[in-house]
Amino acid sequence: PPEVGAHLCCVLDFDERYEKMQCHTAEHMVSGVIHTLFGLDNVGFHLGTEDVTLDISGPLTREDLDRVEDIVNRKVYENLPVLCEYPDRERLKTLVFRSKLDLTEHVRIVTIPGVDVCACCAPHVARTGEVGAVKLLDFEKHKGGVRIHMLAGRRALLDYRRRYRTDLAVSAMLSEPQAALADGVRRLLAERDRLEKLHQRGHDLQILLNNAEHRTKKKLEIQRETLLACAHGEEYKKYGDLITSNIYRIRRGDTQVACVDYTDPDCPTVEVPLDARLSPAQNAQKQYKQYNKAKKAREILTGQIAKWEEELRYLDSVRTFLDTAATEQEIIDLRDELYRSGYAAKM
Repeated sequence: PPEVGAHLCCVLDFDERYEKMQCHTAEHMVSGVIHTLFGLDNVGFHLGTEDVTLDISGPLTREDLDRVEDIVNRKVYENLPVLCEYPDRERLKTLVFRSKLDLTEHVRIVTIPGVDVCACCAPHVARTGEVGAVKLLDFEKHKGGVRIHMLAGRRALLDYRRRYRTDLAVSAMLSEPQAALADGVRRLLAERDRLEKLHQRGHDLQILLNNAEHRTKKKLEIQRETLLACAHGEEYKKYGDLITSNIYRIRRGDTQVACVDYTDPDCPTVEVPLDARLSPAQNAQKQYKQYNKAKKAREILTGQIAKWEEELRYLDSVRTFLDTAATEQEIIDLRDELYRSGYAAKM
């Protein structure tokens, strides 16, 4: 830190100071017009690096702020003088001015004729024309009143420049004129919502198709296994034929009989199982019945397997159609078709 009594050379950042002077004078003008029009007071003020905030003692609407903004900018165009003075105690008693404190002496009064009279010790521009454009930005409810965000002068210009460049970039991306950006964004959001809804409906149908496909494949697997077991049906017929051709050799109570299978070129000897409780003729009939039962089951299973295979092909075609569906109506039509086919519950 510098030593006590040392002489220092300081440089004022006048560009920064001047921008703040523009914003501060603009704040006086906005506060004065609001007080005149609505009888509301400025109860808080912050001159930040991003913007200026004013806390007003009562509610205001966007339309109110637009009206204030128009009046303030007209007063800028009029290039009114910004007068700073220290009135004596007697004159001070006769003045009507805005102040957050009850001041009685050494009071600096800043006057903008027809706009505002306020006690203030901060630097200001000399005339309202120096303020430049005044723009009231956002506002929100705050402690029973509103907090207004505003910019003026060069800071308002820089803010407009940034916003213009942003609008220009968004305009190019949306292929919309800058004046219609809001409509373009609304259409974009509507399309996003439509696609999200389409995706969700499609996702629901994908789950339905997956479940239907899983059930069908499970049925198909069981029936194919059952059909494989029915392949032994021809063996039952062979046993029946062998018992019939060797019936003279078989006695009730036999559990098996060895027979030569002349239908096989190698003429192998086949051990044919017998039910000891049955006669030879009854054993032959039992084998034929098992053969006929297996034959009928094979015919039924073959038809059912063809049906489930066709169903899998249908589900696959539905999935292909779903993957290419581009509108919500196509999804709804597909859901209705699945409902009519018994796959889906009614929407």
